[in-house]
Amino acid sequence: MKKPLVSVVVSLYNKGELIARAIESVLAQGFQDFEIIVVDDCSTDEGPDRVREFHDPRIRLIRTERNSGPGLARDLGIKASASDLIAFLDADDEWKPRFLQSCVRFLETHPDAGLVATGYEIWQKGARHSVVLDMPEQIIHDPFALWRESFFTSSSSVTFRRNAYLESGGFDLGLRVGEDLNLWIRMAMRYPVGYIPQALAIYRQEHPGRESARWFLGKPRPWIFSEEFMPVPEEFKKTPIHESFLELKALDAERYMRAWLSFGRFSHARKFARKHGLGFWRPLFQELPNLARNLRVMFVSWLRIRLAK
Repeated sequence: MKKPLVSVVVSLYNKGELIARAIESVLAQGFQDFEIIVVDDCSTDEGPDRVREFHDPRIRLIRTERNSGPGLARDLGIKASASDLIAFLDADDEWKPRFLQSCVRFLETHPDAGLVATGYEIWQKGARHSVVLDMPEQIIHDPFALWRESFFTSSSSVTFRRNAYLESGGFDLGLRVGEDLNLWIRMAMRYPVGYIPQALAIYRQEHPGRESARWFLGKPRPWIFSEEFMPVPEEFKKTPIHESFLELKALDAERYMRAWLSFGRFSHARKFARKHGLGFWRPLFQELPNLARNLRVMFVSWLRIRLAK
């Protein structure tokens, strides 16, 4: 049996009301030489049943042994896949009909590229805006400089080569948040990154109250740029764009600390600032308005839950 050209890996966890839309967006692609591997990360809703309602032989449903986060689920999907090209699609996101054909065409035209990203749209509460870089379709000379300006690689807007994934070490399974950006950056240390300036994917943001709860109450998230999660190859250190990576890392350290300040996690933020030589008191006072806003979001979300009971 001929193996498909692209394996689409869909991570699923309690998105039963949304998964059918994601799968339908893949089936509606102009490019049809693919398989779909849905990895159920131990959902407790009807999501797996919604997947089983599709009778396309290209769709497979597999399940993790325990809930472990999207990194492990996607890694399991890649191990179960048959193709040399891989694309991720989150269960609550979708693609426009030209996504796969555009990515496949680019990677066939640029055999040295390890991955290619397209522009995407962000949808939240009925509002939408596009994240599309103002540049021609091309291999990006310095992707780290672009990451300083914009997170242009949404997990559902990237297609990559299997060998680039494996040689970059795959997902770090110690990360449950930011594991996709961590992977793209490690790939970019080893392979050229391509870009297609068209919004061909749709990223749907979850309700901000849920995200806020994790920052306020959850265990402090690891910093994805730490050496534990992002070792830098010696060969990459010799390249002209290594300095650009270091600038990105320094910028993200500041962002990371400020995020914890804006959610009231002062002790964690101060320890991080001391370790990385960052100023603390001035950013603290600058983040107080964001802390007040985040507290308000948390309170409104809590109130809605209480009223719904």
